[in-house]
Amino acid sequence: MARRLLAEEGLFCGGSSGLAMHAAVEYIKKHKIGKDKRCVVLLPDNIRNYITKHLNTDWMYERGYITEQECTESNIPKLVENKDWGQDIKVKDLPLPEANYLTVSTTCAEAVDMMRCSNFDQFPVKDASGAIMGVLSSKDLLGRLYKNQLQMSDTIERAVVRQLRRISGDITLNEVARVMTRNTFALVDDKYMVTIFDVLDAIQRAKNVAPNMPATAKTPKAKEGGSSSLLMMAGMFLAGAAVSFAALKSRQ
Repeated sequence: MARRLLAEEGLFCGGSSGLAMHAAVEYIKKHKIGKDKRCVVLLPDNIRNYITKHLNTDWMYERGYITEQECTESNIPKLVENKDWGQDIKVKDLPLPEANYLTVSTTCAEAVDMMRCSNFDQFPVKDASGAIMGVLSSKDLLGRLYKNQLQMSDTIERAVVRQLRRISGDITLNEVARVMTRNTFALVDDKYMVTIFDVLDAIQRAKNVAPNMPATAKTPKAKEGGSSSLLMMAGMFLAGAAVSFAALKSRQ
């Protein structure tokens, strides 16, 4: 409702105002107040503290308020041509590794060992019933451990962040790349992991760039006077070496 107040009425309101307006609308419907009546609703907050929350479609999707399609469509340019790379490639077309899940009963020590052995620093986590409950990152685990809020023998439950970006395999790579500016990885169809480097590798392959050779790398070309410049540099190097040797000799 707060988003509707902004879009339809131009009112920069927060979530509490949206709740108040929603309750007012429901009251009006329930009591059949009808048209040509005036109702007063107090809007108790403004948008200041919610810029990164309900105004953000990613925040809304990650918390189940809107669908993935609504989130994707809201980020497609409407007034200018969309020149983003990857509109013709879907994330399910990538060779993605299967996700390795931790369980809520995993200890901090076990999580650290798994991060070290797998070279991943973030893992999706399932609860005791097998439902996906969130993500454990090395940053969040470290924050708990060094503050002595958790010990290595404790389970990871208190370090798990409940918000985990989940996407479908039909999402195009331009949208995945946009998501990766907000999340370092995402869970695809609850089965695979996609990371920033998977997208970077796809871009590299599409642009036919050899993995170990930067696109900007060029073979140096000889310039006029190059030989004399090299001789001058060599002379300066030898002179410096001679001075250093003489200084060392005088100390003996």
